[in-house]
Amino acid sequence: MHTVHSFSKPYVAIIDGITMGGGCGLALNGEKFVIATERTMVAMPETYIGYFPDSGAAHFFKGNLGMFLGLTGFRLKGADVFHTGLATHFVSSNDLPILERHLLSLSTNEASKEKIQEILSNFHLKNLPQHTLQPHLEEIEKHFSKNSVEDIMDSLNNSNSEFSKKIFSDLQKLAPTALKVTFQHIRNAPQSTFHELLTIENRLTQRFLRNHDFREGTRALLIDKDKNPKWKPSTLEEVSQEMVDSYFQPLEIPENEWFLENHQ
Repeated sequence: MHTVHSFSKPYVAIIDGITMGGGCGLALNGEKFVIATERTMVAMPETYIGYFPDSGAAHFFKGNLGMFLGLTGFRLKGADVFHTGLATHFVSSNDLPILERHLLSLSTNEASKEKIQEILSNFHLKNLPQHTLQPHLEEIEKHFSKNSVEDIMDSLNNSNSEFSKKIFSDLQKLAPTALKVTFQHIRNAPQSTFHELLTIENRLTQRFLRNHDFREGTRALLIDKDKNPKWKPSTLEEVSQEMVDSYFQPLEIPENEWFLENHQ
């Protein structure tokens, strides 16, 4: 992710299908041409397995909509990926072979960001399907602007909207610790450089790997597939701020020296 983010040449990602987790990290951290198609599906559903959205998600999931996507693991499909700003262009999958030929035919001297933008603009579809979240964006802004996961849940629960009730029900099934750590991570991320963000992600990853919930979520969703995880703690109220903060503390190893040695 660090290499992608700091790559000196124009970086073009074509996400013509399922793009989740590390796939999002490879596609969405570059500088920055991201091409979606009608077959694209983007999501970071890590909270479903008691984990957090990593791979730079706290930077590319922006604002209250980003908080919604990070906490819920909501799946964006097709043109929605463009409408939310995660993709820079929307192209028919039928046009990808000729688009790729145009890009690959550029010489080193021609392959400037301006020239790539010109080519992609010629293939970008002008009449896009409507943003399926458009009717709910006001609700999302209202609920996910709150200052804690508990306040988000209260706001959703007090809504008469079917959409909000569904989101409330979905969040109730997820790991309370993962939700609270994810909330704090996304909320604080705008103050971090990308280098700092990856250092924090490394801390969180090491703590989650020691945590009961990640193993339990992986078991319930991916191994036994009973979809009935037993989270510990099982309620938001049991997850203290001290517990959340402990995930963000520096590791026992000299992490900055390790990071610099491995990312020159």
